[in-house]
Amino acid sequence: MSELYRLKDFDETSRAAEVLTDAFADDPLWRKAFEGVYDYHTKFSAFAEAPLRYSLKYGSVYAPSPNFEGVAAVVPGCHAQMGLWGMLRSRALFTGMKMGNRVSKRLMPLWKVLGEDRKEIVGGRDFLYLMIIGVAKKYQGQGHGKKLLNGIIEESVKRNRLFYLETETV
Repeated sequence: MSELYRLKDFDETSRAAEVLTDAFADDPLWRKAFEGVYDYHTKFSAFAEAPLRYSLKYGSVYAPSPNFEGVAAVVPGCHAQMGLWGMLRSRALFTGMKMGNRVSKRLMPLWKVLGEDRKEIVGGRDFLYLMIIGVAKKYQGQGHGKKLLNGIIEESVKRNRLFYLETETV
């Protein structure tokens, strides 16, 4: 973790959200979730910024360097489910609201299933949860994602906690 840049305040989350927006611009899952939504870029950026703000309050947000080639947000397992109160306290609620009701309704069933699966798999054990990770397109394939993951895994081992993340394969 010492090699990673740790975001320090909420002012950096919009820049980090832009990195994630670029990283996921062509992702078929997110394209489908945001299908037919006016101003995809603005809405997805708001969607990406919500877990960053939440993680900054309850966990950590990292980049490979101050250049923000990529971004990863991690929280302790007890904060893996973004509840209303936590979103309010972290300033994530208002950012997330910018993505709109239409997208929120599409994503709710997904979050519900992921939360149930996570609870079943982890089984009450202590863990670190990777909320989101992405690398800007122009930096992909250069080891920045690996650097982020290795840093978080190293922290997980150091704290003697499981490391949990969801993946998507297309």
